Amino acid sequence: MPSDVFIDGVRCLERIRKLYTLWQNTNHEDGTDVLTHDNDALHSADAIIIVRGQKEDDFTYSKTAAMQTWLFGYEMHDVLVVFCQDSVIIFAGAKKINYLKQIESEQNNKENAPRNFNFLIRKDNDEKNFSDIIEQIKQSHQGKTLGIFSKDKMDGTFGEQWKNCLSQHSFTTVDISASVGYLLSMKDNEELGLIRKACEITGKLYSKHLKDQIVNTVDSERKVKHSKLSEGLEAALSDEKFVAKADLNHVEMCYPAIVQSGGNYNLKFSATVDNNLLHYGGSSIVCAFGIRYKSYCSNLVRTLLVNPSEEMKNTYKFLIECEGLIINELKHGVQLCDVYKLVREKVENERPELVNKMTNNLGTALGIEFRESSIAITSKCTIQAKKGMTFQVSIGFSGLDNSDGKDDQSKIYALFIGDTVLVNENESCTLYTSSKKDLSHIAIILKDEGSEEDEDDETPKIVPRRAATKEKPRNDSTVPEESRQEFQKTLLRKLNERAEARLTSQDDKVSSERTRKILNSYKSEGQLPKDPDIHELKLYVDKQYETVILPINGMPTPFHISTIKNVSLAVEGEYIYLRINFFNPGGIGKQADSIDKENVYIKELTYRASNDKKDDIAPASNNLSHVHKLILETQKKFKDQEQERKQMEGVVKQAALILNPSKTNPKLKDLYIRPSLANKKINGTLEAHTNGFRYTSVRGDKIDILYSNVSHAFYQPCDNEMIILIHFHLKHAIVFGKRKQIDVQFYTEVGELTTDLGKHRNMHDKDDVLAEQAERDLRNKLKSAFKSFIDKVIQQKNFPFEFEEPFRALGFHGTPHRSMVLILPTTTCVVQLTEWVKFTKIKKKLQTCSAKTSSLSCIFRCLPRSVVNSPTSV
Repeated sequence: MPSDVFIDGVRCLERIRKLYTLWQNTNHEDGTDVLTHDNDALHSADAIIIVRGQKEDDFTYSKTAAMQTWLFGYEMHDVLVVFCQDSVIIFAGAKKINYLKQIESEQNNKENAPRNFNFLIRKDNDEKNFSDIIEQIKQSHQGKTLGIFSKDKMDGTFGEQWKNCLSQHSFTTVDISASVGYLLSMKDNEELGLIRKACEITGKLYSKHLKDQIVNTVDSERKVKHSKLSEGLEAALSDEKFVAKADLNHVEMCYPAIVQSGGNYNLKFSATVDNNLLHYGGSSIVCAFGIRYKSYCSNLVRTLLVNPSEEMKNTYKFLIECEGLIINELKHGVQLCDVYKLVREKVENERPELVNKMTNNLGTALGIEFRESSIAITSKCTIQAKKGMTFQVSIGFSGLDNSDGKDDQSKIYALFIGDTVLVNENESCTLYTSSKKDLSHIAIILKDEGSEEDEDDETPKIVPRRAATKEKPRNDSTVPEESRQEFQKTLLRKLNERAEARLTSQDDKVSSERTRKILNSYKSEGQLPKDPDIHELKLYVDKQYETVILPINGMPTPFHISTIKNVSLAVEGEYIYLRINFFNPGGIGKQADSIDKENVYIKELTYRASNDKKDDIAPASNNLSHVHKLILETQKKFKDQEQERKQMEGVVKQAALILNPSKTNPKLKDLYIRPSLANKKINGTLEAHTNGFRYTSVRGDKIDILYSNVSHAFYQPCDNEMIILIHFHLKHAIVFGKRKQIDVQFYTEVGELTTDLGKHRNMHDKDDVLAEQAERDLRNKLKSAFKSFIDKVIQQKNFPFEFEEPFRALGFHGTPHRSMVLILPTTTCVVQLTEWVKFTKIKKKLQTCSAKTSSLSCIFRCLPRSVVNSPTSV
């Protein structure tokens, strides 16, 4: 026994009580019983025997090992455990007894718990201890029937001695494997956490290792054996980047990884991997494996399609629908055979030709053992699924014909997918394996020479680098110049046809940018203010209606503030002059051009007043000064309102954010936001909820970003950068900080953005060395936190988009705004995210790009947008 192994006494006693409850309660009131005749065997047993012999040469799953792990948290050999009516007998070596005696400190007399534990230490001669154990068995209930695991072997001297001792007595034995398997199938929170961690490791190994290995093999056209890929996956278990935050000593394979291709398929987890070469000539590649973490299993099955035909795509989509039906119908209280029948009926009704090619087993319960054969989604299993059960759900079609196959190996293909799920009470299963399996993530498309992409097919697929290099270069001498010119003419004709269709479909309307709203001051004379200044023909400013009332030819005439271009006040000798300039057709600017030119307009008005003060009466000029001040204030208020109105143009009202009350929501703390909410930087927390993100600053500001409003999401790590960030490019602008924003960025700094060059430094200065090490640790910690946040967000149900990461190796320097920055391409965009103002251009919106020696010009498909010309430095 390792010295660092400790037993959780409370957990052990709680699980022993569950076993006794299942064994001794025959009325099934607690609902923990097996709803089949299999549990009669457990109820008929007078004692339960769990015996483990010597250590096996090869790892095998067994109920004995599973029970030891479930009860004690550790597998032990040469140990005998007997559960009697009122006691538990444990017979083992001295070291194991010292380990197991920790249970005694937690012992109590709760209901359905044994009254005492009897620990017996092995000696040279075990016959006397075996005889004492037999006598205690005979005193348990009727003392005639023993519950055992009939399929488990008892190898070694210890096991043989126990079998010889039993053979001397007339005990009857019953197999209780099914009942114990049902008991182990219902998981508590601790067990679910271990299975969830195992699934997380499985997903990373598939998406970041096995899938990349296969895509790279296809890309480079290397010859790699199936067994080599399987062995490479097992070797990757020791790499910390795949097994982050997990104890490497407790990570192992559930079964040897299965990789199949080239027409030779066996859709069973007991299949052995062969030494055939990976075949990728228009066929399917089946991958299946599972990771076992701290004795708890997971499973993942995926199929990659290389240059799939339409028939293969349709069949694969149908297979996804079938698995979705299993996940939706597998709920608490539903019989497993009913789930199987629903799937089979769907196949019979929609694709009857696939009925005989479907796998007979659609999944089994999963936990400490990889498969619980008595709890399987088959046509004959009447067991009901229970909340807290975990299943490996898998469905496939084998022996499918590919009429487009170019060789014998690609004419036969198979499709197989599977995931690890958790059964819920009133809703569909929770998916624990997050690796995406839709067609856009499993189809590998290779372009043949001279082939062109179908412009109508917008489904993204895995395209290896070789697909691009297969295209012939422009200066290829094998392509005649006449053919090239003819192709250019065809492209021009199509472009002109699209332009003609676009222009003829437009209505003959004035551009909204040049349309000016005509504002009326008053709808009727009754709305005119009753102020005496108006009757005295003085200048008057009506703040309520944003109107200036001016006397013209003895008549008070209203002018809306929007008609006034500017106003000035000048003093000349004894008089003060107020000059008011109006917008008019002869003026300059957009507002002047948009005015109706058929009317007669006043261009300028000037009013004069004396500065002389007579008989303690205020001079008339005071009124002009007061009016000048009021006009400026009203103008400023009106312009601010207009600016705010323009800011709100194009803003679409978002749906309400559905908050998730769970405390385990993905969350990132101490993040800054760009654009900033105030003049100084304010940090806050970004949290993912049911249908969107919420950023909450330390001063209480809340900014909601719905998943449905995100056009593109980017994650840029802090490699060779001073910040690490998550950036969202939105479909519709949102408003915060009194401005509408189409781009929102959350970031945190990983080091000093400025350095004091005047400070004298020594390369061996201990403080500097420690500071550099601390910065490296901080970078790793932040990258791990951001990556964990993104992984958890993507795992959420029906998450609609992916986070793109810029390809730094393909970056180039350019000046899209004022300063030279590093511009990086992503899968769908060209971005610059480090400095603000940002630079985000979506490739799909570009008509063409022209690269010259020192500049890159981008022409957009949206014609009103201007050409972007960025000086570059490669």
